[in-house]
Amino acid sequence: SNRPVPPDPMPVEHYYTHFLSLVKDLLDCNVEPAVYEDKLREMFGVNSYIAFTLDKLITNIVRQSHTLATDTMCNQIKSSYLKQRALGGAGGSLSTQVSRGSMEN
Repeated sequence: SNRPVPPDPMPVEHYYTHFLSLVKDLLDCNVEPAVYEDKLREMFGVNSYIAFTLDKLITNIVRQSHTLATDTMCNQIKSSYLKQRALGGAGGSLSTQVSRGSMEN
């Protein structure tokens, strides 16, 4: 028959390393999302849906981190928190609430 022979399957021991490589390639735009998903399906079958969302999670973390680092309001809130923490009024455990109360009101 003229049917193509599928490539030898990758040993299970290499899945994690290959998975990390795929995620990096996807985030670097070196692999298309459809190819990424197909390769994950080959390795993990129906359980691969969990890994499909990993690129979205990383993208959102990067976006949120960028916002926290560059947004004016975020920086003002951070400065206010650091100032209050230096004064002892930035919260703490419940057991120290009474001693912090006047600084936090």
